[in-house]
Amino acid sequence: MDQPKIDDLEGSSDCLYFHFDVEDHHLKLETFIQTADSARKVVASLNERLFNKSLKYELIVLAPDEGSFLTKLVIWVSAGTAGVLRFLNSDIGAAYVDGLTGKPPVEWAKEFGEATQDFGKEAYAALSSEGKADESKAACQVSVAIVVAMTRGVLEKDTGDLKKIGMGVGTLADALDARAEFYVACIRDGDVGRVGFSPDDVFPIPRSSFAERAQKAPRKPEEAEPPEWTVSIESIYVTSPNWDEDDQRVRHWKGKDQSRSDCYFVIDDAEFWHLVKRRTSMSTSWTI
Repeated sequence: MDQPKIDDLEGSSDCLYFHFDVEDHHLKLETFIQTADSARKVVASLNERLFNKSLKYELIVLAPDEGSFLTKLVIWVSAGTAGVLRFLNSDIGAAYVDGLTGKPPVEWAKEFGEATQDFGKEAYAALSSEGKADESKAACQVSVAIVVAMTRGVLEKDTGDLKKIGMGVGTLADALDARAEFYVACIRDGDVGRVGFSPDDVFPIPRSSFAERAQKAPRKPEEAEPPEWTVSIESIYVTSPNWDEDDQRVRHWKGKDQSRSDCYFVIDDAEFWHLVKRRTSMSTSWTI
């Protein structure tokens, strides 16, 4: 990497640490490659499944410190933070961030505010932009820090904790498969006794836990027959629309049904989206 790009890392990057408890501070090349590639797959899964492939980033390996084997992967964000911020402002996004990092999005903004008051306001505004495009330095810093923390959470948290936030099956199955590959690599390397995810000599994952974490995510069994459709006519009062056809798969439309209960849905009517793009006012029935 040339010097200009190294200089560009400041303010738009954060470091993901893999700390291997090994004798003589050396690690097999195969273990290093496989665990780093697993991390790459986790980040790619988060970007694809949660951020609608919007984040533009690079993973860069830094040299370990002398006298240890501490893998340092830098995630450098160059663009696309608006998609991350839209996700964070959704109910589903807030749940994932809180579950994987232990802090809701607003707490992240407050932490950045401790550095300087102006930066804190900028970061808070980025997380409160309700989906508006924001490529500021604060938006990049908030986004990359949360992506790093979410990636660490996928690799570090107990399987039971991940299932509680909905990672057992479905959307992030690919991320759980990548996590399994990480621990398979550790199992194959008999010199790895424990694993940590900070630069400190703290190793919360003992070797006895590797096998359980190396299990891939279960897949829903294929159904022999297509499921039956239930058809009805409902009146929905829309309280939170989403006029982005692609983004609605992540942040659903929200409304209230006839019993005033909250409901979430997407609109698949091609004619509806055609008219939206033409900015044509209309009255029609929607197929949901």
